[in-house]
Amino acid sequence: MLYFVAEILIYILAGYSFYRFALTGDWRVLYIPMMSFFLSSIFSFYLAVPRPFVAMDFEPLIPELRDGAFPSDHSSLAFGIAIAENSPLVWVVAFLIASSRVYAGVHWPTDVLGSLALVIVVNYFVRWLYEIGSEGPPGGKVRENR
Repeated sequence: MLYFVAEILIYILAGYSFYRFALTGDWRVLYIPMMSFFLSSIFSFYLAVPRPFVAMDFEPLIPELRDGAFPSDHSSLAFGIAIAENSPLVWVVAFLIASSRVYAGVHWPTDVLGSLALVIVVNYFVRWLYEIGSEGPPGGKVRENR
């Protein structure tokens, strides 16, 4: 069950995000999670914070690479989807994913909190872009009131 929540559930959540985009045409439901994940990947590569199982020399509960831990890519994507959707159920799923990554020993709690902070900044940036150019990306539809 831990493996499902920590590794597989994120793909279901991402599929849900694509489904919501197909239904609404609101480009923010994809931009916020994708920008968050992209920035998280860049930061974790350059910051190269060791993962808990590397720093404390134990076997993690789920298999994981020995790359940088901060911020958590899984948590950034999950929180990005949650903040874009603003649904209580999606928030619960995002927190389940994030906490399972900490419980499995592949992330520090600060990695998850860093992901949440990153997503909040990305959210404000994307919403600011939306306000200054309410037409959205070329060829994209934007729903007026969420």
